[in-house]
Amino acid sequence: MKLIINADDFGYSKGVNYGIIEAYKNGLVTSTTIMMNMPYVDHALDLYKENLGLGLGIHFVLTSYLPLTDSPELLGAKGVMDLDFNRIALCSEKAIEAELRAQLDLLIKKGYKITHADSHHHVHRIPKVLKIISKICREYDLAMRTVPEQRDMDEFDNNIKTTEKFEWEFYDKEATFEKFKDIVSQSDISSLEICTHPAFIDLHLKNFSNYVEPRMLELDVLTSQKTKELIAHKNIQMINFGDL
Repeated sequence: MKLIINADDFGYSKGVNYGIIEAYKNGLVTSTTIMMNMPYVDHALDLYKENLGLGLGIHFVLTSYLPLTDSPELLGAKGVMDLDFNRIALCSEKAIEAELRAQLDLLIKKGYKITHADSHHHVHRIPKVLKIISKICREYDLAMRTVPEQRDMDEFDNNIKTTEKFEWEFYDKEATFEKFKDIVSQSDISSLEICTHPAFIDLHLKNFSNYVEPRMLELDVLTSQKTKELIAHKNIQMINFGDL
């Protein structure tokens, strides 16, 4: 089996950035996706320059912080983008596409070549968002994370590179060695992505995220010798999206 372990939320905070790099340098993370509208993007990219073997993708954001475009319809009641799928589903395709392209364009203008795309809170489960991200992935020849229900959507494009299976259950109380072992012990899978959120905890993360302490549990499992030995024993090939 070919395995991608992607660390989401690169750029969210310094603690998140350091945790992702630690999980790459001394653990099993092979890939990360960056949030271009977040305040610690430049810090993340400075770290990335020293770790270019890490696969880099874009973590499209419609559910957190401020948009890069001046589009009021993307904002929730508190004046920021929030986790309200109903609100996002009512936004125009024009506004959504303009914001997603602004995020991607900013990363490209900074001189980075990327391997793939996914979305914060898996917002591309919304059909119109999947349609737009699929169009962008085709245009830039990017791979894309595919959550299970997307494969049944009319907007799903079988020609876009993705893994055979995606796992998002290594999360919160399930961020354990036992859960990780169960996931990688699945048979007859050619390629698998595991979504992760390793981090060191800092004040920005504590103040603005609803997912804090379990990130340290994820980091511990992903960097433990026991987990590394499990991967070696199963003869799993660690790759990033650029290898698909």
